[in-house]
Amino acid sequence: MGTLDDLPKRHKTHDTGQAAEVAFEAAIEEQKLFAGQSRDRSDYGTDVQIEARRDDAMTNFRAHVQLKGTETAANADGSVSVSVERTNLNYLLGQPHSCFVCYHLPTKRLLVRAASDVHRDYEHRGTEWSEQEEITVRFNDAFDEAFQRRLHGLVVAAGRATRDRRIDWNVTPSAKLASVASRAVAAADVPIDQDQARAILDELYDKGDDAAICAAFDQFEAVLEPCPGAMDRAYMAKVNVAINGSSVDEPRVRDATRRFQEAIARGEMQRGSLLYCEGNAWMALGDDAQAREVFEKALADLQDPKVAHAAAQCCKTWAQFSRNWATRTPRAPATSALSRSIRTWMKRTSPSPCGIGSAGPSSSWL
Repeated sequence: MGTLDDLPKRHKTHDTGQAAEVAFEAAIEEQKLFAGQSRDRSDYGTDVQIEARRDDAMTNFRAHVQLKGTETAANADGSVSVSVERTNLNYLLGQPHSCFVCYHLPTKRLLVRAASDVHRDYEHRGTEWSEQEEITVRFNDAFDEAFQRRLHGLVVAAGRATRDRRIDWNVTPSAKLASVASRAVAAADVPIDQDQARAILDELYDKGDDAAICAAFDQFEAVLEPCPGAMDRAYMAKVNVAINGSSVDEPRVRDATRRFQEAIARGEMQRGSLLYCEGNAWMALGDDAQAREVFEKALADLQDPKVAHAAAQCCKTWAQFSRNWATRTPRAPATSALSRSIRTWMKRTSPSPCGIGSAGPSSSWL
């Protein structure tokens, strides 16, 4: 072989990188939830932007992706580890919902890890990692239909919320901007990791921050809807906001009644408490007869002293509700199974039997 045949060699990373691109593009095309858009001419961390589709419509809501291909053997648990520059992670964190996607050639698996998840894991280890040149991204989850649907819903929901908030500030006359500020609710940043999203939802609900839950409802729904029961507390927040007079999201409050019945069937929560939540939903919807029926069932189920707080809340709500009922229905019976139960509870409990000073007369209790 002459010296003229001594030619440049194709680096192996070109082959693995190309394989990753082909696998990624095929996965996107198969689900048709995203369309691949611009590729960065200078590779600082983003290889491709994917834009959320709505059938044939394009939304301009996007996620940034860094693609990796590797032939490295998988870890003992089946996960795959890839080293990346720390600054690449910092770069991806500049855009919401950014992801690392890895194609594992030996097993032909396309795997994914959210950049925010990688960052959280390293932050929980301490601060020393911020001085490293490289970090390790450990991939477990498949970039499959389920993940793409969660990502798509999250990108669209968060994109719409940000757009609408920005437009609200933009179109409101300066003299009325104070009203925009007074309506503003701290936006929850819902992660794509289902365990983390559920932990955030539970924490917000336990703290009584129904407004924050409702503001991020679509984002929670995008991530948690596939998990049975995971959205129950988000629906309870919708009912709380409606019953307290802030706003009534009628389709979701109505859907809440079905979900509470499903939760009862699963047997995961106290039946009487869920019936109380359902009664609040019917009351918010203005269906007094249905609310009355469900409240009666609720208090009948709340005889155990262990759920005295729930019974007291139910009593308090019923006392408020029955006054309205009497006004609208003068001939309604003065006594019922529920009113008898209320009197029984009043004898058993303190001088404030209906929970005065608790979260409020109409808060869903769980």
